[in-house]
Amino acid sequence: LAAPMPQADIVFVLDVTASMQAQIDGLKNGIGTFANDLFRAKVDARFACLAFRDLTIGERSELLRFNGEAFTPNATAFRDGV
Repeated sequence: LAAPMPQADIVFVLDVTASMQAQIDGLKNGIGTFANDLFRAKVDARFACLAFRDLTIGERSELLRFNGEAFTPNATAFRDGV
């Protein structure tokens, strides 16, 4: 009987101001590889993203939602949401 896969909830806290576009693109482009690496390591992972903007001028942070939920196991849905 195989042991269950360990579970991980991974939250990215991401600055989504305009100056961070390269980092935003990096996360979007790399999440699939990261998710596949976790799967190959036999880790059952879910992803969430807290996006923040320029808090000094009153822009609010946003917890991204995936079908109404904060976490998604679907790397493609995560990429598209980011």
